[in-house]
Amino acid sequence: MDLDLDIFKITSNNVKPLRGRILIAEPFLQGYYFSRSIVLLTEHNEEGSVGLVLNKPMEITLDKVLQNYQVSPHSLTCGGPVSPDKLFYIHTFKGIAGADEVLPGLYFGGDFDGIFDATRHCDNVAQNIRFFIGYSGWSQGQLLSEIEQNSWLVADTRVSDVFQYTDDQYWIEAVKNMGEKYAVWANYPSNPDMN
Repeated sequence: MDLDLDIFKITSNNVKPLRGRILIAEPFLQGYYFSRSIVLLTEHNEEGSVGLVLNKPMEITLDKVLQNYQVSPHSLTCGGPVSPDKLFYIHTFKGIAGADEVLPGLYFGGDFDGIFDATRHCDNVAQNIRFFIGYSGWSQGQLLSEIEQNSWLVADTRVSDVFQYTDDQYWIEAVKNMGEKYAVWANYPSNPDMN
């Protein structure tokens, strides 16, 4: 019996990778960083692309990483394989010096002292800032090549989703939102050998 593996083939939705859009990994993409991952593009231009993996939570918390600061034990996410010794963040705090707007009302980076102060005066920190160790990067043309090779679907996202989902559930919801053709991906086991 022949299996119809076309259900796992990406049909281009003609959505171009741009700052503020997400990359949805196809179900067979391997490796810790990108298997079943959602990546928020914080930069995409002719020189390359930068993004943060949104759904790879880490066991360690912010207070353990920044022991010289009096910070709460905020959760950390593995943002990708590049610069695994550096801290990155996305947030909703308007007016932070050096922050780049990725989506309307969502910012990447900025002055850490300003961020630190803003978190101390925020009622619901988890809905306003996320911290990442490392980031994901692609050289000139590399991401477009991977998209052409069907490794990624490109989609729009909402700021609320960026803060609501922090684990594999984000990938499941994202593929379901891409329509019936891709919804079946959500049922595919993360480790096919365990099926």
